Amino acid sequence: MFGANFQRKYALTDQGVQNTKKGTFWTILVNLVVMGGVSILYLVMSGLMKTLTDGAALPAALPVLAGLVIFALLSFLTHFQQYKATYGLVYGEVKATRLRLAERLRKLPLGFFGKRDLADLTETLMGDVNRMEHVWSHVLGYLYGSYISTAVIAVCLLWYDWRLALACLWGVPVAFDCANRPEDPAAEKALPWVDYAFFSNDSDGDRELEDILRAIHTKGPELVVATRGERGSLAFDGSRFYRGGIVPCTVVDTMGAGDSFIAGFLYGLMRGKDIPACMALGAENSSVTLGYAGAW
Repeated sequence: MFGANFQRKYALTDQGVQNTKKGTFWTILVNLVVMGGVSILYLVMSGLMKTLTDGAALPAALPVLAGLVIFALLSFLTHFQQYKATYGLVYGEVKATRLRLAERLRKLPLGFFGKRDLADLTETLMGDVNRMEHVWSHVLGYLYGSYISTAVIAVCLLWYDWRLALACLWGVPVAFDCANRPEDPAAEKALPWVDYAFFSNDSDGDRELEDILRAIHTKGPELVVATRGERGSLAFDGSRFYRGGIVPCTVVDTMGAGDSFIAGFLYGLMRGKDIPACMALGAENSSVTLGYAGAW
């Protein structure tokens, strides 16, 4: 990883390679410590959920406080050492690089400088050095440290709970139900991070609803779907609109019909169906819920 090709690629001295190794090492420790803090939070929340759902006793306060104190101390120490290893040691490498450049330039004949714009030459050389300084201090240690620490954390998560590991490490699409308020501040915050956005709207005309779908799509979702009650559904993927119908049924209670549509739609996505087929599955699923009282 830190062999001759690495050293040549980033124009590092032998000491610069050692500094990069130190920065990588402390970045690994920083990331593991941060993950330790997240683990404390996870265990506390898990204990609180068991209290709420199973009536278990509240998590003991003393172990949690002790864990937080240890986390704070380790976080300070590792971040301090990481700063020294990534930023502090870089200045020596920059000094050595500038001296090497000066020595190279000193050995060039004077005629070399007479044929070139000295201001442009100086700006080019110093610009290259500044870029390399940024790479040494802000990129190398953090990048390689993140690679290694992510692998370590993945192994630990797989050992603890493989399902949790998959949830954390395998990027999955995100769906969000805006209810009937896609303009709500909570929805506005969520939409940039959402793949599939759903909301209900049974009052606007087709043209007005199309404008709403376009506006929501510009905020980030890959696909926006509006359920419209007895008028079916309307979806927009950024290039075209899709209209979905309904499944005729006896309506006993509308509670949960929208949620059932979303569930059927997402089921279709998981099965690799296209958008019209997903809309049909959503309509079919919601028709079942409409047939009895209560959402469940």
